[in-house]
Amino acid sequence: MTMEFAVELRGIAKRFAKVGTVEINAVRDIDLSIGCGEFFTLLGPSGCGKTTTLRLVAGFEQPTAGELRIQGRSMVAVPAHLRPVNTVFQSYALFPHLTVEDNVGFGLAVKRVPRRERAERVREALALVRMDGRAGRKPSELSGGQQQRVALARALVNRPAVLLLDEPFGALDLKLRREMQIELKQMQRRLGITFVFVTHDQEEALTMSDRIAVMHDGRVLQVDGPVGIYERPTSRFSAGFIGEMNFLAATVAEAGPDGVALKAAHTTIRLPRGDHALAPGQAVTLAIRPEALAFADATEDGPAEERVRIEGRVRDAIYIGTDRRYAVDLASGETMHVRQQNSAARHRRAPVVGDAATLFTCAGAVRVLLD
Repeated sequence: MTMEFAVELRGIAKRFAKVGTVEINAVRDIDLSIGCGEFFTLLGPSGCGKTTTLRLVAGFEQPTAGELRIQGRSMVAVPAHLRPVNTVFQSYALFPHLTVEDNVGFGLAVKRVPRRERAERVREALALVRMDGRAGRKPSELSGGQQQRVALARALVNRPAVLLLDEPFGALDLKLRREMQIELKQMQRRLGITFVFVTHDQEEALTMSDRIAVMHDGRVLQVDGPVGIYERPTSRFSAGFIGEMNFLAATVAEAGPDGVALKAAHTTIRLPRGDHALAPGQAVTLAIRPEALAFADATEDGPAEERVRIEGRVRDAIYIGTDRRYAVDLASGETMHVRQQNSAARHRRAPVVGDAATLFTCAGAVRVLLD
């Protein structure tokens, strides 16, 4: 029988007692199902509950309420060392007095795995992370990226069903982080192990994940693949936390089976019928990515009724090499930010500060948010 989920959380909550009588609700009623062999990321700002959720799966914390299952088995009363998981921490937590080989094999030695089997498994794990040529070195002789690989090998040598990673690249520089992101994703695909990854870095989550859970204030706000998280946010927090986003206050003027008309930025914006049931007079927020906007002299593909038009005046124009970034002030007092690739705009005059500007986008690029 094939198991559908590697990790399941049902109504999971975790409360911590504060000084006095006030409790901290670190995690609130989380429901998650993480598939076998999936690269699943918990994404959110500091204090949102993502690390607490990871620690609950690892067994370092016990839930105040709810049910947690790993490989279909309830983890109630199962201590951390008996769970089929291993954790990789940001701090690496390597023993400085042990060699790379001994660090990786330490857990196997504690479990009294026979010496010959232990040596073979350590060799396999080091080869997997491309550290087999440094088995005799001490952690102090390794770079940050190499120490991170050793920490990965130490977790993988135990052949866990689920590998938990708590911001493992936080101590690395940007270039090395990006290299390690690609390596880790490729490694996960080869192994087929379920990875549960914690990060506050949106680009990191989008780069590596099969699915992402966006967390805020102890709750999961949205679960989707990278494309869905970026292009179809379901809340203002998700829309603003992932990448750049423009927000416009709007009021529903008309709502029918064929679409809606919204009053925003001193104009009427017509959109096809979406996911929400809207009513005339209802206040909503419109979300538009800066790269989805173009100036009036840009190409205007598609029927006019499928385009959204917004008038304004250029306040800032910044050249940053590959792109130009614009701030366009609207008559409503709001500001729209526009990102335009220079390679796509070489054949026309670039807008300058003070220009009147007509911005276009397609109706499909506008998201209607209720919160």
